[in-house]
Amino acid sequence: MLEAKSAKVQIMIEPSLVARIDDWRFENRVGSRSEAMRNLISRAMDAENEKGPAATAIAPDHEPTNP
Repeated sequence: MLEAKSAKVQIMIEPSLVARIDDWRFENRVGSRSEAMRNLISRAMDAENEKGPAATAIAPDHEPTNP
C-alpha cells in the first residue's frame, strides 16, 4: 500500500539544478517535478543505504568546525 503524501517540504535550489531535474524528468517520462524529486531522493538514499552510512554528512559549502 502506498503511503499518503502529507508532508510539504520547501527547498531553495539553484536554477541549474532545477534544469537538471527537469531534464531527468522529461527523459524518464515522470509526470511532475515533485514526483521526479521524490524519485531521485529515494534512489539516492537507497544507493547510500547499499554503501553504508556516510563518514561525514555535511553540505559541500559547509566549513567543518573543530570542537
